[in-house]
Formats: sequence, structure tokens, C-alpha cells
Amino acid sequence: MANVELKTRIKLRYDTFTNWSTNNPTLLKGEIAVTSVPAAPTKDVNSVEAPQILFKVGDGTSKYNELKWASGLAADVYEWAKAATKPTYTATEVGADAAGAAAAAEKNAKDYTDEKIAALPAAAEYTLETGATDGSLVLKKDGTAVGDAAVVKGWAELLAKAEKGITDAATAQAAAEAAQATANAALPEADFEDFKTTNADAIAEAKKAGTDAMAEAQKKIGSVALAGGTNNGTLKLTVDGTATDNIAVTGLGSAAYTDADAYATAAQGEKADAAMPKAGGAFTGAVTVLAPTADMNPANKKYVDDAIKGVTQFDYQVVDTLPTTGQKGTIYLVAHSHGTQDGYDEYIWVNDAWEKIGSTDINLTDYAKKSDVTAEIEKLDVDELAIGVGETVKTISEADGKIAVTKQSIQITQSQVTGLDTALAGKQDSLTTDQLAAVNSGITADKVATYDGYADGKQDKLTAVQLNAVNSGITSAKVTKYDGYEATINGKQDKITAENKLSATLIDGLATVATSGSYNDLTDKPTIPDAANNAALKDTSGATIFTADASEDVTITVIDCGNASATW
Repeated sequence: MANVELKTRIKLRYDTFTNWSTNNPTLLKGEIAVTSVPAAPTKDVNSVEAPQILFKVGDGTSKYNELKWASGLAADVYEWAKAATKPTYTATEVGADAAGAAAAAEKNAKDYTDEKIAALPAAAEYTLETGATDGSLVLKKDGTAVGDAAVVKGWAELLAKAEKGITDAATAQAAAEAAQATANAALPEADFEDFKTTNADAIAEAKKAGTDAMAEAQKKIGSVALAGGTNNGTLKLTVDGTATDNIAVTGLGSAAYTDADAYATAAQGEKADAAMPKAGGAFTGAVTVLAPTADMNPANKKYVDDAIKGVTQFDYQVVDTLPTTGQKGTIYLVAHSHGTQDGYDEYIWVNDAWEKIGSTDINLTDYAKKSDVTAEIEKLDVDELAIGVGETVKTISEADGKIAVTKQSIQITQSQVTGLDTALAGKQDSLTTDQLAAVNSGITADKVATYDGYADGKQDKLTAVQLNAVNSGITSAKVTKYDGYEATINGKQDKITAENKLSATLIDGLATVATSGSYNDLTDKPTIPDAANNAALKDTSGATIFTADASEDVTITVIDCGNASATW
């Protein structure tokens, strides 16, 4: 039968990590779960990107979340390359110029110092003067205004208080003068003289009151004082003897808050320029620079030289045999010729042990060579046997390296197969081209029997109801569990309605009378006194509801309220 090549593409289960971990299935032994783990890509060469595709392989018993991620060992990477502390190199190895680095650091330090000195303001005289607008102040440098005028915080309120004090004083003075004029106009001069004689004390009192009012007015007029505050750049305002110190003035520059002696004088600036020349100059004496503690600090030559000396350099040393211990950064070469330009084995000392980092030796002792395989094949003795039409291989055997094959004729008549006539009734007499291709595809009776067995015990096509149940997540264990609820639910109270009353059997702690309704079951019975007659409780129709020992009948009115109902 002709060989048939089947081209297939195998697709593994591919899902997100969230879905895998949430459902957490138990993977079959050898089953692969491909997991998508989205991660934002990074272009930082110093960072390690997390892989976006990971996978786990099932063992038949563990759930997904219990399995470890599949991974590979970096067999081609040396241990020293994966160590936390990486090898160090000399300045020459990395192409750096130690002397040039020190010179550049010194120049950068000088340029930075020159820049800072140049930024210092020259000595100047700063004054604070009143502005053109009430309540405003102007900062002047050497007589020239610096920025816009600043307004004293709260000046309008303070000015209003001062103006009100002046107005109140003027009002009091006017009132006193008016009172005096009124008194003078009310009496003739003779009467006034007589009035002064007889009312000297009253006049003196009025005069004193006027004098006191005038003094108070004068006091209010002169009770506002403005002076410099205790802190730089502030004012001190005194109103009616109450001082408000350190009043902030908005709009002032930092110079208003800096002591005058904190600025460099012109002479100091010239001295600094001479001591620290700007770009293009040179230092004439030694300059001491402290060891840097931050990225922008200058580095002196000694600091750079010491740092370079601390770099571990790689060295090569040829030895006959390896010493007891090795030196860090040294590669030891042991003579062992492997071929042209490969005459040594390379070792380094890592983690208190020798690590071989270079060799081309491969131990092939346990491997069969091509000549060995060829020789063994030639030892086999095979008899050729031609299989013709209507024949088939009967047996294949081997003895002492000789393979023997026997054949037999295919001689099966239709009558020899029980039920074949019935089975063939109505069947295809001759095959179509497609059917012939199916026959030539490699199908056999054994395979057909195997395929037929696939249907045994399997679920037929699901109905829509069954499919919904499957998709709902229902399982046999859940059905068994839910079936067990029936006995428990049957013992529960039905929904309470007008017809379905609350069952007393479902309430613990009730007394007997709650279920019997009998008066005799009451634990605390009321005492009913004896009466001369047996009175009755009647409704408005005159019908007796019940009788009891009482002195007279009682009539009640009963209203029909209909039936109550409720819905949910």
C-alpha cells in the first residue's frame, strides 16, 4: 500500500494567565498550558524584560496554580557572568584616560566655582522709601527702584482706623465748641457774669470737659506711627499705643530680607576674581578639593587614581598545574593541546573552587561511531521476498542475524465470512474516485474498529437545555449536593401568606398554650370573681359571643374589614 503523508499543525491550549489561574484545572500528564502574560515593553538595556509567553507542563495530579513554570538553564553562560558582583576593568581596558579624567574634573570644578562667584551680586546700597500711592513702599538700589512698588499688608484697614480716630476727635472738638457757643449766646453778658459767679464750678467742669476732649482729639491725631520692623523687609505700625511688628510687605525681592553685610563688596569680588580665574585662566597654587559625595561634586586627582587602582584587572598566567587557590581576576592556562591555536585549558577561581571556562574536549567513549554502525548493519543477512497481488506477509523472524520473511496468498471467499452476504446487501458495488482515495489513505479494519469504539459510552449530541446546563458550570457533584437539599428544604416554613401561617413547630421556646390555645394551659391564670349572674358578650346583632361571670352584659361593635393580602 502506498505511503500517505499527512501534514498537520498542532495547536496547544492558549489562554491568559487570569483565565488559567481562575479556572485552575488539573492538567494531564504531559499536557502543555501556554499562558499569555502581557507586559509593557522597555527599551532600558539595563532592565530584564519579563517574557510575555510562559508555559507549564501537567503531571496528571497537580492543579495549574501548583505547577512551576517551565524554564531553561543558561548552560552557555559562565557562573562568574551571572554573579551579583560583576568583573571590574582598568581604565585602559575600557578606553578611558585616567590623567585626562582628572584634568577634566579639575577644570569642571574651576568652571563651576567661577560661575557661582560671578553670580554673586556686587556691593550696593539698598533703601526702602515711601511710594507714590498711600500705603506703598519702594525698594531702591543705589537710588534706583528695584521692581514695582509694594503695598503694606493691611494698610487700608490701618489707615481707615487712623482716619476714623481723627474724624472722631474733630467731631468731639466741634461738639465742645458748639456747646460753649450755645451757652454764651443763651445769657446776656450781665447774666453771664452772674452765671459765672454762681456757677463757677459748673463752668470749670464744662471747660475741663472741652479741654479733655481737645486733648483726646490731639492724642488720636498723633497716635499713628510707622517704623521699620524687627525682621528684614518688614514694618512696625503703632496705632493708639498698640504696636504691630514684622508686617510683611508684598512685592519685595530677596534683597529686602538679606543683611547688608551678607553681600560681597566690590573689593571682595575683585579678590575672588583674582583668586579663582574664569574660563581661560589658570591656578597658580595648589587647590584642595574634598572627596566627592554627590554626582555634581568635583573629583580630585587622588580620588580618581585611587578609584582606578581599585579596579580588578584581568591577568593571564601559564602554569603546569593549578595552584591550591587562585587570585581574583586571573585566568590560569594549563597546557593541553586540542589543536592549532588551542593548546591550553582555561580556569578561574570562583566560590573557593576551580571553574573550567574553556575546553573543546568531548568524551565520545560511549558513543557509536559511523563505522561501528555500518559494520553492524553489514552483519545482517536479509532474504528478499517479492509480495505479489493477492499475497500478504505471513511472518517476519530473525535468527543469528538473518531476517526471514514468509508470505501467503489471500484466499477468502465471500461464503467464508459469516453474515457477509447480508452485510453487503445494498452496499457500494464499486468505489468512486473519492472512496478509492479513502481506501488508499491507510485505513484498516483495526482502525475502523478502534474508531467505532470511540462512540461507546460517549454523550450523544447535546440538546439546547443540556448545552445550557454544561455551560452553567453544573457538575455531577453539584447535582448530588443540590438533590440533598430537598429533605432539608421540605422541613422549612413555606412563604407566609394569609393561607400559609407560620408553623409553631419551627419556633423554639414556645409555651404549650401557644400551640394548644387552651385556657387551661396558661401558667398564670387570672382570678375570675364570682358574680350574681352570668353576663354575656354580644355583638350589635344581639348574638352572644361568649358568657362570663360579670354583673351585666357587654355589647361590642364589629366592623367587617375584608380580607388582607400581600404580594412579593
